[in-house]
Amino acid sequence: MLRTSLVRPGALALVVLVSAAFGSRTQDQVGTPLSSFGAICEKASIWSQLTEDSTVDGIRNINFEQIKEEGKSQLANYQMAITNAQNEIKLLKDLILQAEEKEKTVPATEEEIDGLINKATEPFKGKATETECGFTTADRAVRKLVRGAYEASVDKMKVDAAEFFTAAPKSLHAATFMTRCASLLGAGMYCNHLCGELKGAAASHATTGAVTASSELIDKLNALQATVATNLKKKSVCTDALEELARLEGVIEAGKVTIDERAHAALRARWALEDAQDGLADMSDELETQETQLQELEKELEANTAEVATAKETLEAKKQKEEELSSHMKSTITAMGVLDKKLGDATEADKSVQELIRAVSALTTKMWLYFEDAALRPMRRHGISLDLDLAQYFSNDIKQLGEAGMLEKAVDGLDAFCRKEALPAFQAVKKLDLTPLCAT
Repeated sequence: MLRTSLVRPGALALVVLVSAAFGSRTQDQVGTPLSSFGAICEKASIWSQLTEDSTVDGIRNINFEQIKEEGKSQLANYQMAITNAQNEIKLLKDLILQAEEKEKTVPATEEEIDGLINKATEPFKGKATETECGFTTADRAVRKLVRGAYEASVDKMKVDAAEFFTAAPKSLHAATFMTRCASLLGAGMYCNHLCGELKGAAASHATTGAVTASSELIDKLNALQATVATNLKKKSVCTDALEELARLEGVIEAGKVTIDERAHAALRARWALEDAQDGLADMSDELETQETQLQELEKELEANTAEVATAKETLEAKKQKEEELSSHMKSTITAMGVLDKKLGDATEADKSVQELIRAVSALTTKMWLYFEDAALRPMRRHGISLDLDLAQYFSNDIKQLGEAGMLEKAVDGLDAFCRKEALPAFQAVKKLDLTPLCAT
């Protein structure tokens, strides 16, 4: 009986849909045969074993031992790649811990921040606080002195911060920087903006010193973990395919045994039938001999009618019984001929059914393996599998997500900045009299 495990629910329906697209695809690729898509356990030779000869004899002669050896070898290769990668991962984790210990950063101190700010604002020539970072001054000479100092300070901070954080890998606390900057330059609007730009210029280099060996080691670790995951998936797919082929082998071998047993049973039945036919033929010959003898005896009795009347009646009765027996034997021989024909037809039908079972089993196995290669594998490459949990990608209450909380804080911060700082600044610019800038 065909095992239902070979026909996966839904697989055949999808194969019908997918095969049309992939069938045309194989024709488009300059005559590339379908087997080019079949690399069971990444071994095209295994697929070739299944597809070289699709006849019943070809299916019976599939070299499953060779398939098992190649599959076993490939599984060993996958496991070796997994083991090697896992061993490297263990070593890398230790190296990463050692590197991170050496690369631990401490925040820049207030004195160091003050030094960076004072050095960056040197283009103001000591007039940063007096001029509100170049925003306002009535003295023409001072205006000329600090003209361009704002942009020059930002550029200088970029250079100074790069040198500072490269030499000493430290982090930068933004709030501390803004507090120290306000205390040094004042809390005016222009100085506040300048402090923000100085902070951005410094922060862009604050992690330069930390990007060292640990980052490279972590990249290697991620690559090795991806290698392990890939080979684990390949090993799982290969194991599933080999299990399917093992089931197919079982069906084919069982079919071989069934056919042989039934063929032997049919042969024994035919021999018994032939023996019975031979026995009937011998009995028929014996009856013909006895009939001849009776005819001769009957002639002799006719010459002695008066003496042997009783004996003649006895012979007539015996002759009648022999004729009846001969008639029954002819009927039996005819019936045995019909039985012989039916037995032959039944034997051929049984053989055809067993061969059909093997052929269908092989076909469904190939369809499943093709479906695995043409449909499931591309979906797995995109992260879609039977065990994929979609619930983690959706939430009934989006506010419960951590990302939503961060976004909400960012939007609230932007709103607060617009209401408290940006809008007043925009209004101040509208009311600002810029004519002194053009005074001569």
